[in-house]
Amino acid sequence: MSNVLLVSGHPNLNISNANKVIVNKLKELILGIEVSDLGAQYPDGKIDVAAEQAKLVKADTIIWQFPLYWFATPGIFKQWMDDVLLYGFAYGSTGDKLHGKKVIVSVTAGAGIENYNEDGRTVADLMAPIVRSIAFCGMECVGCVTEAGMLYMPGVMPEEVLASVQDKAVAQAERVAALVK
Repeated sequence: MSNVLLVSGHPNLNISNANKVIVNKLKELILGIEVSDLGAQYPDGKIDVAAEQAKLVKADTIIWQFPLYWFATPGIFKQWMDDVLLYGFAYGSTGDKLHGKKVIVSVTAGAGIENYNEDGRTVADLMAPIVRSIAFCGMECVGCVTEAGMLYMPGVMPEEVLASVQDKAVAQAERVAALVK
């Protein structure tokens, strides 16, 4: 299997009921996967650009895993994109360091799917700017794996909801891993 890098854009993976399960399951399913947990590594928001670029260069396949926040990426992931995917590195006349790499976008949405189907639009449709950014950097998006209804609030929702969220998270990780292979 190729070198796989998972970039987790959750700002606090430790409190996640879905993204944490997905990341941990992918660690089981993909031997040697490298995980860059942006929330844990950069709580002050100061991204180590050189380190993150080195991880990207080393990887053959990159997984971008994050929850949907207000129909977009969390701030830490957007900042990572702004800071790391630079002119001369990721794009531009000499920005060919990522050309040919495969990217899988894996997104969780807390709200139910009915909240994303207005006018026929889906969670995957909301990822159009992300998919376009991947192409702009000379990479190939090999899939956008999404799941809605991934919200559990302790003390408000029954425990069965947590079990359902975690089961869907495992299934999502399995779909992502299948795209890696």
